[in-house]
Amino acid sequence: MQKPAMDVVSGLVHLHELGMVHRDLKPENVLILKEGSLCAKLSDMGISKRLVGSSDGVARAMEDETSVGDHFERDNNIVKSKADLFLVEDIPEAVDLSSRLLDTDAELRPKASEVLNHPLFWDSDIQDYGFSMIKMESAFLKHIGKYRRYKYDSVRDLVRVVRNQLNHYLELPLEIQKILGPANEGFDGYFRCRYPRLLMEVYKVMHRYCREEEGFNKYFKGSEV
Repeated sequence: MQKPAMDVVSGLVHLHELGMVHRDLKPENVLILKEGSLCAKLSDMGISKRLVGSSDGVARAMEDETSVGDHFERDNNIVKSKADLFLVEDIPEAVDLSSRLLDTDAELRPKASEVLNHPLFWDSDIQDYGFSMIKMESAFLKHIGKYRRYKYDSVRDLVRVVRNQLNHYLELPLEIQKILGPANEGFDGYFRCRYPRLLMEVYKVMHRYCREEEGFNKYFKGSEV
């Protein structure tokens, strides 16, 4: 369901760029269609409104996007930091994004354009991982140990392993290629199932310290600097 979710956010980005807010986001107002693959479209603009004023209004548009009928209960839960994320508790990216969208400080909540570029919606071509090497096969550990010494408890070294193996994938022995699976999808599945939390931990550090750097545009495009 990643694609339909991206379609919903893309629809919001378009509305916000036009200076509009939907104001009644809920499952009933999202149409799921099958046009080759599953896609989603927003519907029922009956209580939408045009934002008046500066671009600051657009930046805060996400505040008004949930269903008006749930407005008071939603705000009360947010103030009390009462968020029930049990449906996504096993997906670190979804937990991080949901938590940011429900931040008690409205100014810290991401814009729709930032949501669209969150790791929850990244594909395997843009992923980076760090991990504890103890979860990897002995053959793989023996292979990487031939070229340099890695610290098993260093996140930096662990991320380097993935980068180095991906960059030199075609040069890897067939045995190692079979362990990792095809690049890039194989890397994604192999490391995600073993180290599901590391992507978000690395992302948080990069978002805080590196999002202004030109080389990271593809990761943070649309984020406020």
